[in-house]
Amino acid sequence: MRGIVLIAVGSDGYAKWAINMAASIKYYSPDLSIQIITSKDLFVQLHASKLFDIITVIEESAYRSETGALFPAKLKTKLYDYIEFDEAIYLDVDGILIKDITTVFETKSDFACDVQGVYDLSQGEFFYHMKWCKPDVVWFYYGLGAKDRMPAVNSSFLFIRKGELTKAIFEKAHENLMTNPIPTDKHWYVWGKQKSSKVCQPDELYINVALAQLGVIPEHLVAVYFRMITDYGDTLSIDKVRSSHYAIGLFGQHRTNHLSVREMYNKEMKRIADAMKIQYWKGDILGKTKFVIS
Repeated sequence: MRGIVLIAVGSDGYAKWAINMAASIKYYSPDLSIQIITSKDLFVQLHASKLFDIITVIEESAYRSETGALFPAKLKTKLYDYIEFDEAIYLDVDGILIKDITTVFETKSDFACDVQGVYDLSQGEFFYHMKWCKPDVVWFYYGLGAKDRMPAVNSSFLFIRKGELTKAIFEKAHENLMTNPIPTDKHWYVWGKQKSSKVCQPDELYINVALAQLGVIPEHLVAVYFRMITDYGDTLSIDKVRSSHYAIGLFGQHRTNHLSVREMYNKEMKRIADAMKIQYWKGDILGKTKFVIS
């Protein structure tokens, strides 16, 4: 059984992001089932959209800390346990498909994602592809060896074929996060708003560490097009982006995304919504709902 998995917890804004994303999936890949992992407070809105084939409602303890603060990495590193499909494509909800994504299921590897770089100790002090934590901190904290290698993954897109390998990756990532996390004052860059808070732990850091511990380098597969505001290169048309990517994404805080991608999102989402005769929300509005640590 194959399908696409999304997560929406924490605020009404993420439900709207998920509805936009699900609409784009139904438009471009109508034969694929969609599972949404969500919280009780968002169920009614998501169910009313009639876009989701499976709605998995989880307890607050699955995505909040013991103090009640939103803790996304706690849920993301536990993702494997909630997936209802044998083969799944996970997508962050802050984006939309721009073409059929079904061909991703032809991937031979059991785990694939955008591997932005692979680090080994010969590369020195910095690993600019993975800015959550410097390599010396990771190597010391987890006792990695001289020959170990650590990939830097972008977890906005993941291909997961269920089995011993992928189960082990998520189990190890979750174990590291929950029982032996790197203190936030030792992080290089900050996820979220409060570096002193334990919930500001990026799931990618712990997926990267787990992969290094297990000796796994995922298959490199770029599915989502991102562009930072500091990218001064030529602006690509959606047809050009579509030729090499399945989706566009609006990562992090909305203002960090290049205006051309924000406009592309809004224009394409309106076209899809008009064709399907459904409600949609502009990324500019939804962007204000992100990175809320509460």
